[in-house]
Amino acid sequence: MALLTLKDIGKIYVSNSNVTVGIRGVNLSFDRGEFVAITGKSGSGKSTLLNVISGMDTYEEGEMIVEDCPTQHYTQKEWEEYREKYISFIFQDYNIMESCTVLQNVELALFHIKDRKERKNRAIELLKRVDMIDHLNQKASKLSGGQKQRTVIARALAKDSPIILADEPTGNLDAATSKEIIKLLKEVSKDKLLIIVTHNFDEVEQYATRHIRIFDGSVEYDHKLNNDINLVEEKIDKHVSSKPSIKNGMILGKAIFTSRPKLSTFMCAFMIIAILALYGVTLLVKTMVNEAYYNYTYFTSLPGRVVITNNDRKPISNEELELIKQETNAKKCYSFDFLFDEDSYCYIYNPDKYANRGRPIALDIVIDEGFGENIYGRYPEKADEVFLYIPIGVRSSYSTEQLLKEKIILKDFSVFRIVGVKYFYDNNKQGKALLTHDGFNALSFMTYISRNASYTNISATIYDNGNIDLYSADNLCISFSDQKGEIYIEDILFKEDLEAGKISNFTLELSYTFEKYYYGYYGYIEAEVKTLTYSKELSIDDLYSEMPNNLHGDNINNGMSIFVISIDIINDIMDNYMTDIYNQASIFYKDNNEAKKQISKLKDMGYIATLSYEEVPNDALEVLGVSIIKLIAYVLYILAVLFIAIFVYLCTSKSLLAFKSDISIFRSMGIKSNEIKMGMFFRMFICLIPAFIFFAIASILVIFVPALNDQFTFLYFQDYFLIILGMILISLYVTSRQLKKLYKISVKESLKGEIE
Repeated sequence: MALLTLKDIGKIYVSNSNVTVGIRGVNLSFDRGEFVAITGKSGSGKSTLLNVISGMDTYEEGEMIVEDCPTQHYTQKEWEEYREKYISFIFQDYNIMESCTVLQNVELALFHIKDRKERKNRAIELLKRVDMIDHLNQKASKLSGGQKQRTVIARALAKDSPIILADEPTGNLDAATSKEIIKLLKEVSKDKLLIIVTHNFDEVEQYATRHIRIFDGSVEYDHKLNNDINLVEEKIDKHVSSKPSIKNGMILGKAIFTSRPKLSTFMCAFMIIAILALYGVTLLVKTMVNEAYYNYTYFTSLPGRVVITNNDRKPISNEELELIKQETNAKKCYSFDFLFDEDSYCYIYNPDKYANRGRPIALDIVIDEGFGENIYGRYPEKADEVFLYIPIGVRSSYSTEQLLKEKIILKDFSVFRIVGVKYFYDNNKQGKALLTHDGFNALSFMTYISRNASYTNISATIYDNGNIDLYSADNLCISFSDQKGEIYIEDILFKEDLEAGKISNFTLELSYTFEKYYYGYYGYIEAEVKTLTYSKELSIDDLYSEMPNNLHGDNINNGMSIFVISIDIINDIMDNYMTDIYNQASIFYKDNNEAKKQISKLKDMGYIATLSYEEVPNDALEVLGVSIIKLIAYVLYILAVLFIAIFVYLCTSKSLLAFKSDISIFRSMGIKSNEIKMGMFFRMFICLIPAFIFFAIASILVIFVPALNDQFTFLYFQDYFLIILGMILISLYVTSRQLKKLYKISVKESLKGEIE
């Protein structure tokens, strides 16, 4: 059985409506051990015949049979397997991978050897055989013509293929080198079929066992020579694996990447630009989604919080709360929880340094919370002290040392001293201001009165010798002084009467009228008008001698009458009066799961109860609007990824020409198509590594550097995952487009540079 048989083989080329016959009616048979020389004039079809035998070009007529197996039906994948198993090709113009070293050129043809060390040793052995051992690590571009041809021969031998094809291997060499190359080919092909296309039969005549002359696409002459034929047993090369190797693909990708350092550097830089563009798009989309999002809850969501109110809309007494705490194993209860659900900006402020308010910060007011370790300063101990849990971006305006010397205006009413601070990095979250119970009560009272009282009357009624004089004030302020039960009155008439000795005792009266009050689960509803009236008898000894120093200048205006009351009076009002007009309370459990379990028990006890994080029905148009905005944001993200992918492809398409030659050589060597593709994908992923490292460093800086954290929207794990996934998809798209362009033409055309 012949190794290779050609029966009536014909190759026809069609271009621009012209039909050209490459070869026609070729009938030949070849065996192992033959040294076949093919000659003929230029254009006669000898190279076409070699391309058909190699499987790098198809044939339209006849049949080529390899070891009794016809090939007319072969697919591209089967031709690749054929080249991998049977063919080693030596080109006239070398087709050496110029950017790779001599050793790499040979190693890439040894993928059938799994062990890397063994592969390297085999390559070195072959290079010794062709006298190239002294040039192992030299770039192929630096070699002479003879050295390149020797390297290509070593590469051809590395495959250990039964068929070696050489297309004018000495065409670019001088006579002496040509003689050495032909002699070398004879030596290394003793047990193989060697077919050489040559324009100079004389230089191969003493070695050739057969001479074939091609004329006008047909076999004109086929003659066996007297030189000895190396007869060998027929065998099938069984070391070739039909399955592509991921490991080989990675080796190939690394070789492609390292072979052209300048181009690879450009690609790495370009991928950094691409990932930054994708990061910017993600920030934009995230901002759009955040702005579209509404917190569909009635209350501020706090861990373990349940909000309750009576079914009959009556206020909840402190005794009821104590019973609830015992029955449901609650951690704590608050009868006046209005401030938990108040959301407004607070201002860092130092009246000694600034004429205007400083930086605004969104803060939730909390009590009885801890913030773990690594805090700066301490937790509040007095009513006028506050601990801030705030975004790290605040440090771009104030250092920690500065913050601990400053004051803050909470809810536009009172100034608190900052005694401690801790930072967090997620600037999508709202900060917290931690107060003592006295501070919380004072701020709650002032905030609730301001938000809900439709009419306020603050007055001091003076009793003197049976006469009654009334002094009213325009504003009420709180003193955080350690003195208890005292007041300060800033009123011209009051001071005149005080200095004249007309005042010995008096009654402080505070009167507030409410047309609405907050009814827990149902939000604001209309209710009967209620009035809170507080009355306390005081003497002249209960007056502050001067204005308390904790008050800020906004409350002290010329000509304004002001009553300043101590914190214990506020506590008295909260304990004995506010519960008469406020009918909501908050119960706290150890966590949300425990809170959820206690809901049914609270309802059985006659209360309307809801979890603080529970969502409520929404207006259909509002939900639709938000959904549309989110959909637009995500569509924009997808379009942005596609646009960046196309942009990267267009900007890097020229680099395809740099890889065209190498990939064509890989294909001619019979390296599996999937391994070549894996190599190209792996090469692109290597280009992504610097981009990912740069992106990781940039992301860390954006998160941890206060000024940057303050400027960029905080991204979560899923956002970074989308960015990384987007970059991978971009890489897949770009590489797939490049490979599609390379693989749509035959190996022969690719080697000739025929690529659009």
